[in-house]
Amino acid sequence: MPLDGSPVAESVIDQVAGLCRSDSAELRLVRIVPPAEVFPIGGPMPLPSPHPNLMEARTATAKTYLERIAARLREAGWRVECEVVVALSAAAEVLRLAEEYRCDRIAIATRGQDGVQRMLLGSVADKVIRGATMPVLAVNPSPDAFSLMLGAEAEAETAVSA
Repeated sequence: MPLDGSPVAESVIDQVAGLCRSDSAELRLVRIVPPAEVFPIGGPMPLPSPHPNLMEARTATAKTYLERIAARLREAGWRVECEVVVALSAAAEVLRLAEEYRCDRIAIATRGQDGVQRMLLGSVADKVIRGATMPVLAVNPSPDAFSLMLGAEAEAETAVSA
């Protein structure tokens, strides 16, 4: 499951939990961090690499995020692995990792971009769907979607700490 840090992307977790049993599946969470800021001017255009400490901070933040999500899923009985990868193309990296780890399927949330946005920005989900050699669960959640599974546990954590 590629996650970008947004509640919309996390909403795919509920769909996976509804399709798989926690005792028979291993989840692999991945976060792709671009090596440089990218501006959508007719397509991705990498800038010179930022300061190494900035990249270290960005990857550390991504790792912390994934580990937080993984901890919640492990508490619910799931086996979970996490990986942060620095790559320019999120879609290509998701496909590479899925092949490398011989994943049974890829689960990804889509943004439902219209034709102009997709043309200018590209669609990671679209590229994953078209390039995958295994089944892809593509979920098109509403813009205000979030994972009920993670949300309920986050609410429980807040209640315990209060």
